[in-house]
Amino acid sequence: MTTPIQQVGRNRSQVMTGAPDVKYSGGFWIGDPVYDPEQFPKSAKEEGNEAAARFGAVSAGFITREGVNENSERSTDKLLDWNLDVIDVVTTDFSTTLTVTFAESMNAAVLKFIYGDENVTVDEEAGEVYIRKTADDLPTKSLMFDLKGKNGARGRGFAAEATVQTVGEIAYVKDGLIQYQTTIDVLNDVTGAFLHTWFSKGGVTRASRVEANTGSTIAGGSTVNPPAPAGDTN
Repeated sequence: MTTPIQQVGRNRSQVMTGAPDVKYSGGFWIGDPVYDPEQFPKSAKEEGNEAAARFGAVSAGFITREGVNENSERSTDKLLDWNLDVIDVVTTDFSTTLTVTFAESMNAAVLKFIYGDENVTVDEEAGEVYIRKTADDLPTKSLMFDLKGKNGARGRGFAAEATVQTVGEIAYVKDGLIQYQTTIDVLNDVTGAFLHTWFSKGGVTRASRVEANTGSTIAGGSTVNPPAPAGDTN
């Protein structure tokens, strides 16, 4: 009887860099807030323009080399008994933020996200943009960012509702871009999640490269065995 060969612990098909997929948008989309889960992206494989069309998302244009950074913070409280032993640990606060620097200083979608729809006027024909910088509450928007890796690997992040928390210092200098370094609060959506993330390995996985004369245990515990030699009844 053939003894299955266990899959090794390291697997490059499970490694991915955070390079943007700029095929449609430059990698980052801004759209209307989404309250219907049926309008959420379906997977990392779904074409970006198809997913974005469901919630009116448009390209945020160039993003600086720092990319998109996700940070989640959780505060907990220990519930103690009479003897001060821990009975349980409960979450008292949870938040998720994204930091991203937008490099297109005249991108209408970016400006409306940062300053509010009613505070940005764009005259496409004249090529002019007017911004009113006020203390108004900022709108919520949906966000999606797409990633790509080797051999067709893809990734996608999606927030159904998010709002700008802070905008960093804006520098007007000759040797630098006018850009908006933003910290974005991601809000929990109708499903209770803050951020949705999908990854797709793409290409050829290790399981599909197993040679015909070996057996291999693949994800999920199923075993692939080689065909038995002629006359072998085991």
